[in-house]
Amino acid sequence: MAEILGRNIKSLVKMRLWKGALIHNSIDPISHSQFADDTIHFGEATEKEAIVIKMLLNDYEKGSGQSMNKEKSMIYFLNTNVRMQRKIGEIMCYPQGNFPLKYLGVQLDPGKHQNRMWEDVINKCQVKASSWKNKWLT
Repeated sequence: MAEILGRNIKSLVKMRLWKGALIHNSIDPISHSQFADDTIHFGEATEKEAIVIKMLLNDYEKGSGQSMNKEKSMIYFLNTNVRMQRKIGEIMCYPQGNFPLKYLGVQLDPGKHQNRMWEDVINKCQVKASSWKNKWLT
């Protein structure tokens, strides 16, 4: 069912109803990331985009019979004024989270330099690769 959600998001982006978040000027905006039953949505902090996202999630719940886990769902904002944060919070009905946040084992912290953000992941991979190397070469 998550595949259908992803396709519907792509459709809304293609129709320009969902802008997503611009990460860098040289790449297309990102609208979502999915892994197993985990989905993270990226969007422009506007009422219009919040309404589109909320409608998509409501339609997905009705169509799939699944529901979002409201205890694990949160909204995170970057460079958004407090008034808009409140409006979007009212539309989405999810609590606001604070950075830093860990998503799929990666520490997300917009205030942290990108190279330092990935150090932890790289170190974990090196330790894991080292243990595999020792296991298979002995």
